[in-house]
Amino acid sequence: MLASDFENQETPELPSQDGLEQAFLGLLKLAQDQFNAGQYAYAIDYLKPILQANPRQPDSNHLLVKVLMALRDYETALPYIEICLQMSPENVLYWDTYVELLHFFGDAEVLSQALALKAEILQQNVTTVPSEPSDSGNAVYLPDLSAELELLMKTKNTSKKHSKKVEDAAFCQLLALCEAKKYQELERYSKHLITENICAGFAWRFLGVMFLELKQLAQAKQVMAESIRLLPNDATSHFNYALACAELNELDTAECFYRKAIQLDRNFTAAYNNLGNLLKSSKKFDEAESILRKLVKLDPNSPIPRFNLVSVLVQKDAMSVALDEAIMAEKLFPHSADIRNALGSIYFLLERHEEAIPHLLKAIEFDPNYADAYNNLGSVYFDQKHFGQARPLFLKALEINPDSGGAMRCLGQISLNVENNHIESIRWTRLALAQNPKDSAAHASLLFMLSEYGVLTPEELFLEHRRFGEMHEPKLLRLPSSFSNTRIKDRPLTIGFFSGDLRHHAVTSFLAPIFHHLKDNKGLRLIAYYTHNEEDDVSQKLKTYFDAWRHVKTMDNGMLSRLVQSDEVDILFDLSGHTSDNRLTLFANRVAPIQVSWIGYPGTTGLSNMDYFISERFLTPIAEQSQYFTEKICNLPSSAPFEPYEDAPPIADLPMLKNGYVTFGSFNRITKITSNTIVLWARLLNQIKDSKLFLGGMPPTMSNYESFVEEFAAAGVGCDRLEFFGRGRMDIYLQQYRHIDLCLDAFPYNGATTTLHGLWMGVPTLSIKGNQLVSRNGYAMMGQVGLDFMVAEDEAGFIQNAIYWANHPSELAEIRRNLRDRCLASPKFHPGLIAQYLNQAIRQMWHRWCDELPPAAFEIEEKS
Repeated sequence: MLASDFENQETPELPSQDGLEQAFLGLLKLAQDQFNAGQYAYAIDYLKPILQANPRQPDSNHLLVKVLMALRDYETALPYIEICLQMSPENVLYWDTYVELLHFFGDAEVLSQALALKAEILQQNVTTVPSEPSDSGNAVYLPDLSAELELLMKTKNTSKKHSKKVEDAAFCQLLALCEAKKYQELERYSKHLITENICAGFAWRFLGVMFLELKQLAQAKQVMAESIRLLPNDATSHFNYALACAELNELDTAECFYRKAIQLDRNFTAAYNNLGNLLKSSKKFDEAESILRKLVKLDPNSPIPRFNLVSVLVQKDAMSVALDEAIMAEKLFPHSADIRNALGSIYFLLERHEEAIPHLLKAIEFDPNYADAYNNLGSVYFDQKHFGQARPLFLKALEINPDSGGAMRCLGQISLNVENNHIESIRWTRLALAQNPKDSAAHASLLFMLSEYGVLTPEELFLEHRRFGEMHEPKLLRLPSSFSNTRIKDRPLTIGFFSGDLRHHAVTSFLAPIFHHLKDNKGLRLIAYYTHNEEDDVSQKLKTYFDAWRHVKTMDNGMLSRLVQSDEVDILFDLSGHTSDNRLTLFANRVAPIQVSWIGYPGTTGLSNMDYFISERFLTPIAEQSQYFTEKICNLPSSAPFEPYEDAPPIADLPMLKNGYVTFGSFNRITKITSNTIVLWARLLNQIKDSKLFLGGMPPTMSNYESFVEEFAAAGVGCDRLEFFGRGRMDIYLQQYRHIDLCLDAFPYNGATTTLHGLWMGVPTLSIKGNQLVSRNGYAMMGQVGLDFMVAEDEAGFIQNAIYWANHPSELAEIRRNLRDRCLASPKFHPGLIAQYLNQAIRQMWHRWCDELPPAAFEIEEKS
């Protein structure tokens, strides 16, 4: 942006004169908030009316300078910072910004002169003279900077020269005090040297190191700037200043001074190393790689440069090159724990688990206190679902490094998957989130657990999800209207879909039939953004349904945002919610005019930037459920289809007609079967004589089911009334339904796919209509086939329903015989219809956007 561009833009209408001052303060605060959120264009918009009314208002000029520097428009920024200094030359903050700005022009002499002028101006008494009014009522006069610099450099007294011997002795004493960490003595001695002008530059330098060690960063930076002024050709002074700036998160300035240190000393290995790591943290991976390769040549006998180089290559997703470099490093430094850990980590990322394990074990052997190696080895076993081996490694990592949030998150998953212990899993995950509040994976995991466990009220669960949005969305949301997509209602639309489940996955069983029909819609261009590591045969089939397929697992949000906008996406779908491989933090910053959540998660994302949630009326009646969603609900006649297994066996006769007793069943995922669910099922079994419970689809890793047996026994149900069957092929799984009269739902997290399989096999599910989406699946599925009367309002009704059907076998047998016909009469079993309904919804959303209307809840009516 040019200065003239800023000055000539139109501005909003200003308030009355009486309210101007308060209005300007409010605008300045809003501008600061936008700057802090990285929304630089919005920050400028808020600054415009202030500076047009008072072009010399210093705080507004200073914030504008910071914005322009963030945009790397340094030339435009320069005159504005000079205004700040003319209005308030005693302001240290303005001087710091001025000096920081000069770094980017690369002129060491001008920078040195500016530092001298800063010291001179701040030490002298500034005379107040009349000038144009400012916010403070008076302004201070500052001479032309270039003229003043020249005057000062000409008239400045030269330092008194001392003998080389005295300076060397002083330097050695400074070094000894610094290495011994005798900071009080170091400070006294340094100030003495500065007063006597003996070795003053080095005295300032060591003082800066002292302040840096004491974490007094602002003082360290100020003192180190003085050492640079006195020692402009001293590489270490520039390096120290860079250290202080990096600690203050002033990364651009730190980068500039690391580069200056290298320019002054081409063999300064520490500067190369720090610069490489800084560039890596700034995601400038190519530059980081170049710097670290130079360091490897400079310091070939140290493993650290190679370790850092490998780390950069991994982050830039150059995995094959990273592996080659790590193998070479391991040959050169076979006893380096860091190198072994890096090599093992790469094998893990490449999912070559067996090759990763020996290297990570060696890293631990070489350094028994290497927390990261324990964590990485635990992750290998965790990824293989060897949870018993993973757990002690994560616990050891935490013993060494209590701040390891990743280990805590994995321990939470282990508690859930191994012990079905929701309380412990939630505890570990909350600890991980407390350690790193911005860990979106831990936050998503926590929300999924809370939804599944059902200990919160709908209001409490909504607030938990809203906190996710508050953490990850910018303070001022990006508006849909800020996009330049052409507002033509009936033009072809580009629709993007983000998912990590476009492979063998339950979600894809619902998605694939719809995409099969959407692909023939000439009005839609479909793009898949795939966020998982691997593709399989299902992925290959799905690719034929999309106009473009983007594998984006390794892309950061910045790259993804640019990719989505280059694809000119009109409507962007999230198909994951708070499940694995989600990219909700991308949606949090809004990358498309319309953003939609669908199918992957049973609840709100918590994001204000997510516009719609696609569902169906049985699940989310708009009047009742809207209060629990940040999105606007869009209900279809059915939000997802079900395609029965094509080789499903025929429906068998009702078993209890032959057995003389009722057999209940459940194929729910084990984590859904909570203790409360077991207690309720046991109450039901205890009231229906001779009834049995068939628990199918149990995971193969559970060799026995003692915990279930014990819980049922505690509730009065003996093991002779329980039957357990493990998971098997689809045909074997469906055959098991032939032995069941009625399925029992889990609470609060109902079944979904299992309920639909049961319906196709003639087996209805008894459920309870809950008040959250996860607890309404049973009601929704049964409602789709006209059996909502089999869903109770509460636990007492649930048991009464079971008793009724146990005593009315002929009526239940009739429902069983006709259940496939009921299914085929429902839109749930017709993906082509659902694709049409989805297209209608897409167009309705788009038309509202074209009319510049905000998102609003709506429902698509079923075709008669």
